[in-house]
Amino acid sequence: MPTRSRRSRRHGIPAATLAAASIAALAYFGLVPAARAPLMATLAGSSGQPNFVASVTAAGDSLIVVPAALLTNDPRAIELWLILPDQRPRSLGLIQPGQPIRLTIPPDLAGRLTPDAALAVSLEPPGGSPTGQPTGPVIASGKLTSL
Repeated sequence: MPTRSRRSRRHGIPAATLAAASIAALAYFGLVPAARAPLMATLAGSSGQPNFVASVTAAGDSLIVVPAALLTNDPRAIELWLILPDQRPRSLGLIQPGQPIRLTIPPDLAGRLTPDAALAVSLEPPGGSPTGQPTGPVIASGKLTSL
């Protein structure tokens, strides 16, 4: 009986190793999502005071933005922008003053949120930027960092 138990354990180890290697290979080729390092950014104003904290969800398909400072009752819209190296800013949506919000990351940008990207917040006309690019003053910005 002990022989059979040892044999089962010996056969179980190679099977587990094979399964782990298979998952790693599928993740390498993009067929299974690989575990990604959590990303976050502290968005500070010109004074260096943090105004917002942003965190990319584990799935990488949305961003949670939490205001860290009380904003004035400015009638302008607060818009969040993704800034990728050597590219124009892309709007990720509007932020409500004083409220945490979850913003969906467009599928074409989801895999591009990496530590070389930055986030910025600008004040825009009510409803958001009319041009698709920031038109108002940038009130906070910060780089994404891995945790």
